[in-house]
Amino acid sequence: MDIGAYLERIGLASPVRPNAEGLRNLQRGQLTHIPFENFDIHLGRDISLRPADLFDKLVARRRGGYCFELNGLLACALESLGYQPRSHLARVIFGRGFPGARTHQVLIVHAEGRDWLVDVGFGGPGLRAPLPLEVEREDMQDGERFRLHRDDQFGYVLQKNISEQWVDLYAVELQPALPPDFEMANFFVSRHPQSYFRLNRVAALQRERGRLRLLNFTLTLEDDGVTTSQILPAGEGYMSALTEHFGLKLDQRYDDLLPIGV
Repeated sequence: MDIGAYLERIGLASPVRPNAEGLRNLQRGQLTHIPFENFDIHLGRDISLRPADLFDKLVARRRGGYCFELNGLLACALESLGYQPRSHLARVIFGRGFPGARTHQVLIVHAEGRDWLVDVGFGGPGLRAPLPLEVEREDMQDGERFRLHRDDQFGYVLQKNISEQWVDLYAVELQPALPPDFEMANFFVSRHPQSYFRLNRVAALQRERGRLRLLNFTLTLEDDGVTTSQILPAGEGYMSALTEHFGLKLDQRYDDLLPIGV
């Protein structure tokens, strides 16, 4: 981990101390500079979780990734800066209504006497800053409200207030997870024919008071409560939009992308 190159990649010029403020700066910096995206899957490539490969892809080549890559990179950076992050697997609920398999990586980080839920890899509706690991405590983050609910079966459930209703995002039990567990989950998410990430092209990048989201051809901008959408054209216009909005420069042509749904 070249920590100086990483900090430059996420827009932080000053040194980061291993405290709560440093943790917030790191999470916000990565969320607003390194996009969530799954285009390597649609180029037929394997997703490596080796730290050197994560650094090369997300920092050196200025690409993005999904949860295992994004939170994997952040965990390496946190360790380099003196934190002691713990990686766990969560069950996604959002968009399903029920908990799925353990296919989402999150981090638990101890700072200033308390544990924090840290996640830079949930894409669209996810956290914008570290969340104290305390149940039923509402936390306002850039105009969005989050809290943790305790479920007897599934552990901590991250919830977001959407249209005045608490919506479940994912559930995480704080049991240990080993590198082979993440390798297996990563293989399933990237290779299973019915995986959401095999069937859809997605990208997301947080902004100061909103976020950019791409689902296949639909580009959506949320800006301080106002939402606008547009349909991207196929071909070179699509690739140019990835660069303009997400800073992504793929090293292949549009025609090299797999058809959506395959």
